[in-house]
Amino acid sequence: MPALCAILLLLPASASGEEGAIQVPLVETVTDNGAETEAAPLSVLSKDERLERADSIARDGEPERAVTLLEDLAAEYPSDFEVRMSLARALSWAGDYEGSVAEYNKALELSPGNPEALSGLGRVLSWGGEYERSVEAYRKSIDAAPKDVDARKGLARTLWWKGDLDAALKEVREVLSFAPKDAEALDIEERLRDEKGPRIRGHYSRSADSDSNDLKIYGLSGYYFTGRPGRLTFDLNFYEASKPGPDAKATTIGVKDSIDLTDRLIVTPGLSLVMLEPENDDTVFMAGGLNGRYELSSKTRLSAGYNYSPMLDTVALIENHVRTGEYHAALSHDWREMTFTALTAYSGYSDKNSSYDVTGTVSYRLSERHGVYVGAVSEYKAFSDQTTSGYFNPPHIFSNSIFLTVEDDIPGTRLSYNADIEVGVQSFNGKTESTSAIEVGLEWRLTREISLDAGYKYSRSALESSSGFRFEEVKAGVTYLY
Repeated sequence: MPALCAILLLLPASASGEEGAIQVPLVETVTDNGAETEAAPLSVLSKDERLERADSIARDGEPERAVTLLEDLAAEYPSDFEVRMSLARALSWAGDYEGSVAEYNKALELSPGNPEALSGLGRVLSWGGEYERSVEAYRKSIDAAPKDVDARKGLARTLWWKGDLDAALKEVREVLSFAPKDAEALDIEERLRDEKGPRIRGHYSRSADSDSNDLKIYGLSGYYFTGRPGRLTFDLNFYEASKPGPDAKATTIGVKDSIDLTDRLIVTPGLSLVMLEPENDDTVFMAGGLNGRYELSSKTRLSAGYNYSPMLDTVALIENHVRTGEYHAALSHDWREMTFTALTAYSGYSDKNSSYDVTGTVSYRLSERHGVYVGAVSEYKAFSDQTTSGYFNPPHIFSNSIFLTVEDDIPGTRLSYNADIEVGVQSFNGKTESTSAIEVGLEWRLTREISLDAGYKYSRSALESSSGFRFEEVKAGVTYLY
């Protein structure tokens, strides 16, 4: 679609140069494939033609320019319903939610109970986080037009964001009852089911590192959305660690609940039973943690917490009963297409060691539709002591890397994939090493209830595994979604 570029031209219209000559008030220049052609002056266009042009400009990605044109139209035609509706839409696309709400209300004064205006009002209120008012507007719109699929899908999304998954599912299934092939409704319904559960997943993984450590994990996990206060999650994992010579096993049984204390604050407590089975001296103990996430604003998030957990990657770690207690905090901020994150952590180990970690990440979204991101990560980690308990702990590790992430569906199939590639350098123990990592995964939605997944990861990094510089892993799983 050609881009439209409006310019103001104030030109004398008289050949004689006399003062008071007639002027042409506004002319548009239309750019089509690099060639500029002059469109008709806006002053000679009808109201409907000017309205159509402004709507076209807004839909072509320039809502601020459309707002200027529509505000002029609204000044000329203050009682025109269509002008008010177009101005309200353009303001919402420009991010002026307060102004958009005001215009939708003016449109409703001109046409009380109009379902299109009520639906538009519901949409912009939901974008602004005013979910209760949004639901009220959408329900009035649906009362007036019960088979308006866009209004029902908008209501379903708002109820979802509000945390009322059962009500959201009811609305989107109502859409599918009279529009069973609506692709957007099908997508919303699947994502709601995925979030609500219950879902159970069986998984297997096997990994190895350059120090000949081998680890197998067999697991079962699942969750169920309990409504407010949150979502209950459980996991059961069996670990089999081996190295030429000794073997060791461990089992963990854990449960946690994500509790929405407010619309902005989520707290997640967790508790696990850990059973270590080295060749000698079996041990049973409790682990767990408390983590929280707070929305400072629509673009800024703060998370913090404490976790006490075992280290189960190798035979040596299980034999030495190594555990760690970690305090961590992170701040993330979105700016345009970028996300900045700063993280700090302090860990105390059961062998009297300790470490602190500082990490900075910047991620740029190349394509939201296809899930393409690029970014960079810088990390510094320092240990207070060097111990021989079975994990890699040099005094200092400096790491810098860049990454590319892609995740998308494969068109025409029920397959989706993800891929992560990372390259960089690390310095530790007086030397510098190049690092690299690649991770790929594939998921096949076999039916609406069953999906299969598989993945592979290869990494060269001192920060990847507890012991060894090279790390390799294969994994697979099957999921049942009720």
